[in-house]
Amino acid sequence: MCQTVLSVPRTNTFKRPSLLLATKAPVVWLDPNVEEEASLLAEILQSMQPDLPYLGWFPHGDEMAGVTLCAQNSSVVVAADFFYNASVFSGVRAPVRSYQPSVTDPKLAKKIYVSFTMVEGDNIQYDQHRLRQIWDDPARGQVPLGWSISVLLLDIAPSMLSYFQQTQTANDLLVAGPSGAGYTYPVMWPASTLPSFMQRSGKYMQRTGMLSLFAYNRNNSTDVALSSQLVDLYKSSVPGLQGIIYNYESSSTATIIDGVPVATLMGVNDTQSGISSLNSIAQSWDGNAPLFVAMGLESWNITPSDAKTLAASLGSEFQIVRPDVFFQLFRASQAK
Repeated sequence: MCQTVLSVPRTNTFKRPSLLLATKAPVVWLDPNVEEEASLLAEILQSMQPDLPYLGWFPHGDEMAGVTLCAQNSSVVVAADFFYNASVFSGVRAPVRSYQPSVTDPKLAKKIYVSFTMVEGDNIQYDQHRLRQIWDDPARGQVPLGWSISVLLLDIAPSMLSYFQQTQTANDLLVAGPSGAGYTYPVMWPASTLPSFMQRSGKYMQRTGMLSLFAYNRNNSTDVALSSQLVDLYKSSVPGLQGIIYNYESSSTATIIDGVPVATLMGVNDTQSGISSLNSIAQSWDGNAPLFVAMGLESWNITPSDAKTLAASLGSEFQIVRPDVFFQLFRASQAK
């Protein structure tokens, strides 16, 4: 990352002055919902090279307006408002492997296959704090789980990424956080600059062994379906791409786009609502063919212990699988 824009809030929580000096980054604190400030931020971003990271956050926590504005101006967001000691972590080398623990795919059967994925992984301050807290839950490893995480930790905190790799179990799959090498909404990018983001994402995903992708595709707060053009760009940029889960919606729909399994995430904000949703799905399933449900677990509220409780509540018609296994089984189901 040869250029960076740092967004510094008007509080005493900013603890990255050495990173600011090291990167010689311009420092801004502009509100994407205030017309004059949004125009100035767009002008600043346009003056930089495409596909640079906007490091920090936005006034009033206005996530979607800020990410949309950055995407329109060819910039990814790296949520880092409470990330501490970035200059130290980025300077400490650690081994990062380009593969993940393999598992044997179960034989395709007439089951309801469910994948659980912890969301929020694009947020590197979450990776430093909350993710480590729930990663230490004694129930981790007892239920297959996808863990979205930033592939950019390879640069900004390789020792953190190395720790998660070294301590993951066969039931843990690290998933590239939305939407690749930085948080962004691909649909909002200029067509001329989007390929560079996709290609960089592919390089980071391969180097970190994360070939399953969690993406957000939005226009401000409106979810947008992944087009075949976007899926094709990901496919051509990420050799070995296993599949894509995306957005955070009220239901999960799986399909194949140009040979790539793609599924919307059914958002789960608490254990009881997840149990109710899956029970409702089971009641409406006719049992004549496999059914696939990708679920996104709101990781500020849900822990591996909660995922274990959710899994234990399900009947024998269900099977919980890692996201990569989910993709492989779904591809097999469509080949029949």
